[in-house]
Amino acid sequence: MINIIISFTAGIYEGVKFKAEAAPDGIINLSFGKIMLIIGVGLAILIPLISLIFFLLHRGFSNLYGRYLVKLNETIQELDEIGDGA
Repeated sequence: MINIIISFTAGIYEGVKFKAEAAPDGIINLSFGKIMLIIGVGLAILIPLISLIFFLLHRGFSNLYGRYLVKLNETIQELDEIGDGA
């Protein structure tokens, strides 16, 4: 997940840098509003993406761990039954 965040941020940075280098005056030619728009759009994409990945991973691991706990409790009960019968 950290790799996705870093890659996305680096991509936005490289895009702004490329656009600034293509302009005649460099980054000075980019207005403050345009820079804020780029940052805003980047955050508007990045925040939901991170939230979605977190939610999916959290749900997946919770389900996996929950099934593990159920099987573990069943095994403990079976061992208790075997121990009580002996």
